[in-house]
Amino acid sequence: MPGTAWVDPVVLEVGIFAYTGVRGPRWSVDYVTVEGDEDLPAQVLVIDVAPPQWGDPIHCFRKAFQDQDRKNSVRDGDIFVRSGSQTIRPDSDGVGLLSERLTRGGGRLFQVSVNVASGVPIPAVDASEAAVDGWLAVEGSDLLSAVDEASGRPGSAAELARKAVRRGGLTVRDLAAFGRTVPDPRSPQEFREEVAAYLEETRLAVPRALHACAAVRVAPLVLRVTNPLPTNLRGVEVLLHVPGDVEAVLPEETLDEDDEAVLPNPPIPYGPRPAPDPLAGFSVFHAQHWLTAAQARLMVPGRMPMIRPEIRNGGGADIAFVGVDLRPHETVELDGVVLIVRAPAPPAIEATWRATATNHDGIVEGTVTLQVETATRVSLAELLQRDDADR
Repeated sequence: MPGTAWVDPVVLEVGIFAYTGVRGPRWSVDYVTVEGDEDLPAQVLVIDVAPPQWGDPIHCFRKAFQDQDRKNSVRDGDIFVRSGSQTIRPDSDGVGLLSERLTRGGGRLFQVSVNVASGVPIPAVDASEAAVDGWLAVEGSDLLSAVDEASGRPGSAAELARKAVRRGGLTVRDLAAFGRTVPDPRSPQEFREEVAAYLEETRLAVPRALHACAAVRVAPLVLRVTNPLPTNLRGVEVLLHVPGDVEAVLPEETLDEDDEAVLPNPPIPYGPRPAPDPLAGFSVFHAQHWLTAAQARLMVPGRMPMIRPEIRNGGGADIAFVGVDLRPHETVELDGVVLIVRAPAPPAIEATWRATATNHDGIVEGTVTLQVETATRVSLAELLQRDDADR
């Protein structure tokens, strides 16, 4: 190996730039000493070409060239790629890969901004154990206030009517004797036991009912993401972390009447009931019934599954929003999520977010401030109230 004669870097740079252009591939040169002919040291010029990066343009020759033997030549605009140990002209697939590299802007260029569009201030919900106890005490008091102790005296007309109902109904003569209503078939003690069982079942159902009712009655938080770049962004996914005693649920238009998600029905109020039609075979009392979630879904024609944000609660709330495509300088609102912020809460929560895109490398991170309504708290009675539509 005879080695390479030393060339002034300025001269070398001018010669290479004539073919690559000043914005061509990034390269550097160095001379290394190797064992040459007759075991003599020799200097070899080594050109190190930096690996390509996402967003790099398609590099081509800027000047035609032909060697002295006319065996090798390049034209102005020719493109070459490495394939294994060879340097070749790319085929159509190769050009497609170079085009994809160009459109996938490097992570150094990836930028988005995230801020609040609507849903603040977020109400603070008082769901403490004391609040649950107080709410259940009011529920129980309302139910038991109608109990008429006098209606349960043995031998009274009310007691005789109750026994007649338990036997299977009232006769026309019974109706004439007791008027157009019949007394409650339950004794006061039986009703108290029914109320106690209802309150205990309700206590266990409060956490799930809190989620179900908040999904309907609390305004969702809506974030918007903006692309400040002059290039398209594809599949922009935003991950939001809300710290503190916070949980997130997906918003719903109406309560999903699932036995495991909403509060149990209260006992039928104690007291006289309209008398049944003696000629009809219907029983006096009918248990209330709510559709299950599966039945409700079957009743909606044309209902299609939707891709919605993924939520993980525990140590705060983590929400992964569905990826969106953003045109240059476009702003898009993300799907809303309902945040259940438990009182006591700070006046503002500093949430963190991170964003990625499928056509860009890198991660963009930031914070967004979520204002909380602390002057007034949402009580369990307000959040879990039973509307006529909920029954």
